[in-house]
Amino acid sequence: ILLLYTGTIFPYKLAFIEFYIGGTEEMEKESQRAWAPIEQTVDILFWIDLFLIFIFSYKDEKLEVEVCDLKKIFCRYVKGFFFVNFLACVPPSWFSVFFGSSDGNQSSLNKGLRLSRLHRTSRL
Repeated sequence: ILLLYTGTIFPYKLAFIEFYIGGTEEMEKESQRAWAPIEQTVDILFWIDLFLIFIFSYKDEKLEVEVCDLKKIFCRYVKGFFFVNFLACVPPSWFSVFFGSSDGNQSSLNKGLRLSRLHRTSRL
C-alpha cells in the first residue's frame, strides 16, 4: 500500500497541490486539512517500516545464503539505505526546528527530501 501511495498519490500531490502556483492561501490550507489524516497515517507506517527493516533477513550476494544475524542486518542497513529512509520519514515541522526557520524555503527543502521515498518503488 505504501509503494502504491508513493508511486501515484505522492507525486501527484507534489506536482499539482504542493508546488501549485497561483492558488490562494485558503485553498492551500483547505487542501492540507483534507490530506492531513492520510499523510499522518502514511508517515506512521513509514516510521514502522524504518525500524522493521532491522529485523528482516537479507540474501548475501557473494555467499548466496540468507543472513539472519541481527548484528549483520543492523550494520548492512545502517551503512546502506537507513539514512535515506530516515530523511524520507522526517516530518516538515522538524526541519523548521532544526534550521530555525518556518518560512517556505525549509518546507521546499523537506519536500525535496521526501522525494527520496520514491526510491522504495525500485524494490519492486
